[in-house]
Amino acid sequence: MNIKVKLLSLAIIVAFSACKNGRKHGAQSEYEDVSSDKANLIIQYNNVLVEFTDHKSSYVKGLEYHLETIKKDLDRPKDQFSFIGLTSDIDIPDYSLSSIKPENPPSALSRDDRNFFKENVAVLNSTVKNIKATNKELYEYINAEDFKDDNSVKGKKLVDSIYALSDKFYAYDTKIMARLVVIADGAERVVMESHPLKEYIFAMKDDQKETQAFYDFISKNAKDYRKVEPKVKILYQSMEKNKKVHAGMDAISEYKFSGKQRSFAYFYDAYNNYLICARKLMRDASPYGAVSKWQLEELYDKGESMRHSYNSFVQ
Repeated sequence: MNIKVKLLSLAIIVAFSACKNGRKHGAQSEYEDVSSDKANLIIQYNNVLVEFTDHKSSYVKGLEYHLETIKKDLDRPKDQFSFIGLTSDIDIPDYSLSSIKPENPPSALSRDDRNFFKENVAVLNSTVKNIKATNKELYEYINAEDFKDDNSVKGKKLVDSIYALSDKFYAYDTKIMARLVVIADGAERVVMESHPLKEYIFAMKDDQKETQAFYDFISKNAKDYRKVEPKVKILYQSMEKNKKVHAGMDAISEYKFSGKQRSFAYFYDAYNNYLICARKLMRDASPYGAVSKWQLEELYDKGESMRHSYNSFVQ
């Protein structure tokens, strides 16, 4: 059993101030009809929450590499080379300059959404706390070489517990991100209504949605790749076509928006790397009829590079 990688978050990271006050009419969701001040509060909360979950996810994912090694060594408790060079995990404490905290959603959100985030962030925090406590117990068990006394029985149970807690973490993380996407999308329409760079931002958003759909489809059908290969090719061709169009948009004025054209180019460099990775995956998976876990993780990492490049553009 392996720790699942975090799904690519499509939550919006928009740090631009609202460019136009007032309200929209004919809104499609409750957050498309809020004031610009409330929309900015929602976007700020979105920024804080995505940064918070990214940090937690990075820590949990990092455990995987250590657990894989520990699992192998627990299977050979009498080997003198077991656990040689094993290092503990480094967890950097959460730090944010924002006055908005993940566990305290702003009043700009509805009561139901405030309760949703309070409850689910609390579960996320408690789950990570339990992961850390269990991992600490595992390392104490290894350092004391107790695996020599019980033939690794307790150690294997602790590893399984960490995996189970990690699965719980990712389930809640995905649940939070799914709701955040809906909320941020609505608020962003208000914030971005008249922003001069909105076409570039929406182009990058659309490209991320396509790469997420591509990843989700392949991940879901990883064991039956040959069966879905024609659809995969169609999805890839659509990404390649739209990427070419969006990457070829008019250059952004350096005078008006310093550094934005460079950031925009970085995003499409990252997208190009994603497409290269996708082509390689398709080529390698075709004769075997399946996609490996490592191929999926490599594709996921390329998607994360796109997301970070996007975040750099809008911050």
